[in-house]
Parts: sequence; C-alpha cells; structure tokens
Amino acid sequence: MLNRLQSVSYGIGRLGSSALLSVFSLATVYVYWGQFHLDPVLTGWANAIGKIVIAVAGFFMGYVSDATVTRWGRRKPFVAVGAPLLALSFFLYFTPQYFVAPGNESALFAYAALFNGLFHFAYALLLTPFQSWMAEITEPPERIGISRIQNISNIAANAVGVLLGFLMPALLSDPSDSRLPLLLVGLGIVEVALYLPSLAFVPVERKPAPKPDMVRELKTVLSNRNYMKWLLVQGLVSVATVMVTSVILSYVTTVLGITDVSGSIGFAVVLLVAMVAFFYVWGHLAAKHGKGKTLLLSNLVLVLVLPFTLVLGQVDLPIGVVGLGYAFIAVGAVGLSGFQLFPYAIVADLIHEDEIRTEENRAGMYTGFNHLPLNIFQTLSYVISGYLLSMPDMPDKGYTSGLVWWGPMCAVFVLMGSLVLARTNVDPRLPKGSSQAEDS
Repeated sequence: MLNRLQSVSYGIGRLGSSALLSVFSLATVYVYWGQFHLDPVLTGWANAIGKIVIAVAGFFMGYVSDATVTRWGRRKPFVAVGAPLLALSFFLYFTPQYFVAPGNESALFAYAALFNGLFHFAYALLLTPFQSWMAEITEPPERIGISRIQNISNIAANAVGVLLGFLMPALLSDPSDSRLPLLLVGLGIVEVALYLPSLAFVPVERKPAPKPDMVRELKTVLSNRNYMKWLLVQGLVSVATVMVTSVILSYVTTVLGITDVSGSIGFAVVLLVAMVAFFYVWGHLAAKHGKGKTLLLSNLVLVLVLPFTLVLGQVDLPIGVVGLGYAFIAVGAVGLSGFQLFPYAIVADLIHEDEIRTEENRAGMYTGFNHLPLNIFQTLSYVISGYLLSMPDMPDKGYTSGLVWWGPMCAVFVLMGSLVLARTNVDPRLPKGSSQAEDS
C-alpha cells in the first residue's frame, strides 16, 4: 500500500505528460491542416505513423522494463530518460516554421511524421514502464483512488490543452510572436518537474524480475481471454475517443463558432467540471455495481449524445447553437469520463489476477502489449479522420461534411465496444494482499 505522499506523487506524474498529449491530440490536426495547410489526408497519415511507432515501442518497452535490473528498480530509469525526451519532441513538433520552408508540403509531411513518431516513441518509453509500476506498488482497494488522482491530473491537463489549443491559431498567425515557443518550453519544463516526485518518493518494486523469455511471456498474455477481450473493447472505443479529441477543436471553432479566448475558457471549464464530477459518480457506482456495468452506462451516454452532430448547426432550433454546443460538450464529457477513469484500474486488476494464477509478475509485458492493438485502432481512427475532413463541403456551410458525420460514426464504434464489454469480466475477484513494494 502507498501512503498519501506516495499516492499523490505517483498520481500527479501524468499531469505534465497528459498536458503535452492533450495539446498534441487536440491541436495536431487543426494546426497542421488549418494553419500550415498540410493536406488533411497527409495530416491523418502523419498521425497514423506516430500511432504505429507507439504500438511497437510500447510493446517492447514493457518487456524491456520487466527485464531491467538496476539499483533504482525496473521502472524509474525509463521515467528519468523518457520525460525530457517527450518535452523536446513536443517542442519540435509544433515549431515546423523554424525548420521547413513555407509551401513545401513534402518536407512538411516528412517533418510532421518524424517528430510525431519521436513524440510517441518518447511517450511509450516514459508511460509504459510508469503505468506498469501501478500493478506492482498498489493493492486492488487503492487502485480506483489512485486512478482518480491520475485522471483528475489528466483532466486538469486537458483543460490546459484545450486552452492552448484554442490559442494556437492566434499565436501562429504572427511568425515573429515568441509566446508560443515560450509556452511550449514552459509546458515541457513542467512535464519533467512533475515526474520528479515519483522518482524521489514512490517505492521501488521488490518483486523479482522475470526471466527474459519474450515468447513464453507473450503466450501467457495471449492466453488470457478476459484481457484479450478487454483489449478489443478498449480498441473499439478508442477509435471514437481519438476521433473526438482530434476533430473536436475544428468542430467547435468551425461548426459551433466558439473561437474567442473567453469561449475557449468556457469550453475548458465545462469539460473539466463535468468530467471531474462524474469521476466521483462513476467511482461510487463502480464500488457498488462493478467497473464493467458502470463503464457500460457511461458508454451509453456517448452513444446517445454523439449523433447530435447531425443536428447542431444544421437544423434551426429555438436555442442558440452555442448554448446547445456547451450542453453537447458537457454531456459528452460525462460519457467520456467513464472511459478515462477505468482502464488503468481494469488493466492493473487483470495483471494482478494473472500474477495470482501464475505466481509470476509480468506487469510490463501486459502494459506493453496493450499498446499494440490499442494503437492499431487509434491509427485507424486518425486515417478515418483524415479522409472525413477531406469530404465535400456541406451545402451553404463552407466546411467539410466530415465535421457533421464524425459524431454518429464515433457512436457506432462505442456501441460495438460496449457489446464486447458486456461479455467481458473486468471485475476479477482479488484478495487484499500485503504491500508489494519497498521503499527505495
């Protein structure tokens, strides 16, 4: 069991990296397509390349960190190297104007693909070992609480990401404006600093490192039916969630007309309040009814609300489109919050169940393998998004019809994931064991 200082130190680590990922997820399509005028299909493929990189790197980082033996444990060295590399690649990705000649689309695509790939490699290098750590240093009763700390950190980071995402068009409009590079550097420094408490205070795992037999470990993981079904659930729903985050900035600014700073602040506040509030609601329901049933309920909210993109801004209604847009954002955030809250705890529980059954620890292999199918699905999402944004314009609207049809398409993927989830046990029976870690 972790004490309060250790729990908070571990939980807030993701705040900085999630802020970078939030900006990346929200702004990459909008900035490269809308500001640097990269073809939307090429923009989608540049993002797809990044997801392919993280799929492969995440798998191998899990295995490598499982087999690593140092005086600082298995996971901490990867955190120490990955955090600064993530900050550097983040800065380079959003500053192509300093390295690529205007109008050179081939060079811009190559630059975007290179640093998108480097960003995702660094993310895998950092987060796969970091998240693997959770199953080794926590017990089942505390995982929802620590996941809540992580996800409150994530949502605070998402609020920062939304604000910076909305400000980027203004900051990029003047090439001589130095505020954007300073903001990017500042976020990078914060990201590195927020991982320092986990390096200083979170205990080193005391479980023995597994023998480096990748084939045997992989066969064990593949034989875990509940884990494999959960990966399918996570993959299908993530197609929708990635599409939401990559398209929502363009949707809000273009279709809903929320373009000013005050509008972006309002958007961030609505998103933050709705998601944080329902972290506690979903957590309370999960304690009574289980994570699986609760996640099905949050998915149902998404399935019902996402098709409203066919209506907002397309049909005259008594309520203004901006007001309806904020309601859409709030209800959508309620649905998204369930999928944001539970995956960390679900995977940690499935890893713990496997450890009890096999009497071996392979947290890194499980967490790393998770990257393969998950990021294949997310690659698909970015490719679909690119082609959606290249669809013909809506009549008399001046924007692509893809900004209308993404909602119902996302709802279909959430529904498919929910049908699999209904047949998956994500609430294994686990004993309350003793602490699995020792102080470093």
